[in-house]
Amino acid sequence: MSNPKSSPKRRKRFSVPALIGGRPVISRQATASKCGKHVATTYRMQATDPDFPKPIQLSPNRVGFYEDEVDSWLAKRPRIQPPVYVDSRPGRQRIASQPRQREHQSAARPRT
Repeated sequence: MSNPKSSPKRRKRFSVPALIGGRPVISRQATASKCGKHVATTYRMQATDPDFPKPIQLSPNRVGFYEDEVDSWLAKRPRIQPPVYVDSRPGRQRIASQPRQREHQSAARPRT
């Protein structure tokens, strides 16, 4: 018998993918999370990007996406290289993700 004062069990946010035709189907929320986007952005991408996976109607108010189609769409996304900042002085290159080295402050300008 459960305690009436205890809080109800919380549902998992993303459940195990359903299988349709042997292919796993994930929800729109799980798709957005996997793509690193907001749910509203998935609606926008669905309308503007012809390569974005097509949704599958699961019920009148629910859609899903084939997980393998989402994975292949992500794999096709272009990779970017971090920019290299080039200083005019020889031997002074650094990648944007590297922290900038602080130069010593001059003695003429005291710290306040």
